[in-house]
Amino acid sequence: LAAKAAGPLVGDDSRSDTKSLAYAANVRCQATLALGCLTSKEASLRKLVVNQIMTNLDDGDRLVREGSCRAVGRLRAVEGVSKLLIIWRNDFIHPVRLAARDVLLKMGEDSQEARGDGVDREASGRDERIPSVRKRIH
Repeated sequence: LAAKAAGPLVGDDSRSDTKSLAYAANVRCQATLALGCLTSKEASLRKLVVNQIMTNLDDGDRLVREGSCRAVGRLRAVEGVSKLLIIWRNDFIHPVRLAARDVLLKMGEDSQEARGDGVDREASGRDERIPSVRKRIH
């Protein structure tokens, strides 16, 4: 099974080049999402996983970048916030920008809940979920 999955990645001639590239990008995307599900508390393993995900944020394929944004959010990797801000502002693919924005919003909500300073948005009428990120944006 592993050889079958790896075949197109190492130049299987049974697929066209376009299909091979799409397949490889799909595999990288799925692998990145799987990395985002790791819950190891071991610092060295977490660092390796986060570094790989951060590298994948610069991938040429949109699915890999989008999956990497979501993986940063699943790991709650604050190391990725500045890169997510850049992606949210500058990526040319809309779903990638949305993924980065969604993760930033979710991470902001999580940090406010952890500090106990959540805002009742219905009462205030304003969206103040991530003031620290909003300060960096404006």
